[in-house]
Amino acid sequence: MRDVGTLYNPEKLKYAAGSYFDMSGEESTLELFWPSPSEDDIRKVQYGRATFGLWYSNYGDVYFLYHFEDDPWSDSVFSTMQLAPEKRIRPPKIYGHKRLNLDITLVDADSGIVRATRQVSLSVSFSRKMCASVNRQFSERYLASWNLEDFQKRCREIYAEYPQSVDITRAPGCIICQAPEIQPFYLEEKNVQM
Repeated sequence: MRDVGTLYNPEKLKYAAGSYFDMSGEESTLELFWPSPSEDDIRKVQYGRATFGLWYSNYGDVYFLYHFEDDPWSDSVFSTMQLAPEKRIRPPKIYGHKRLNLDITLVDADSGIVRATRQVSLSVSFSRKMCASVNRQFSERYLASWNLEDFQKRCREIYAEYPQSVDITRAPGCIICQAPEIQPFYLEEKNVQM
């Protein structure tokens, strides 16, 4: 993960607002590009209650959903075909109680500065579904039929059916996972008894 207070990319200072989920092998990331995030936004992303959702569409695309505390749901659609070829690595099969971690980075879209980072552990059932969903994108049928124009058309159709991210959380087969509560270090120090 990048260091808070540094540039996300030293060669670029401004970004379009948005969120980007991706998964390569066991590594999964959620990158948030928010214009001028408030101190409260930063606190929520770094330490607040985080809830995630995952939905695998009939087209084979993965919708990764998220919200922090009382913020509305947001989503990022993912296809392994959007990754550079060297990053297209199948996720592992999850056995036993293994969990995947999700690295989260919040970037100020107006300045390019990393404002918050966080790593959370996803539940076992969520980790299994995430790996299985992304693995399906390695099927011959999905790979052979994928092209950017069709992908964008499919996304428009899904968003016409589910106009808000919260609507996708109610779609058949969507799974929800709440990340473990993480108490900020400065609160832990106040709880130390003398």
